[in-house]
Amino acid sequence: LDARSMTFWQAVRSLSLIFDQRYSEMALDEKIDEFLKASRMRHPSSEALTRLLVKKNFEPPRYNEMFQLETFFLPEALFSGCGQSLLLCALGKQICQMNGWGGTIILYSGKFMLQTPEGAILMPEEKWQALKDRDVTRFHVCSDQELIHTYLAQIEAACVIDGQPYDL
Repeated sequence: LDARSMTFWQAVRSLSLIFDQRYSEMALDEKIDEFLKASRMRHPSSEALTRLLVKKNFEPPRYNEMFQLETFFLPEALFSGCGQSLLLCALGKQICQMNGWGGTIILYSGKFMLQTPEGAILMPEEKWQALKDRDVTRFHVCSDQELIHTYLAQIEAACVIDGQPYDL
């Protein structure tokens, strides 16, 4: 992976293919396309996006599942809705882009969240509720390069903590 020339989405897709070899590149792309087609919004808005993400049951893993590697990759998130917050924000951003509407992944108070073009900050760990109180000094818009490096570090940490270093 070359973090300087890839988008975060491309890195997530590539690493998902490497980790979960049950899917060919074509099969994963078909699954992603099918997911995105089912995620069309007539009138994109923060509320519509929140309803869609809740309906798709997108939520971070429970505490005892936090370090399961599957939750870092697309197949598990697309199949069960369970995924790490950063991955779920990437999916939310793809939904926004597919609907002709932007989206930005931010880091706020040490947590990844999705900011909509309307300015709402959606929190995956709180069933995608919009953040009410904001302290702009703790708000950081993440670049693709920062997201890729963080994503790789999270995967590495999960492997070490879960005692699965061979998965690296």
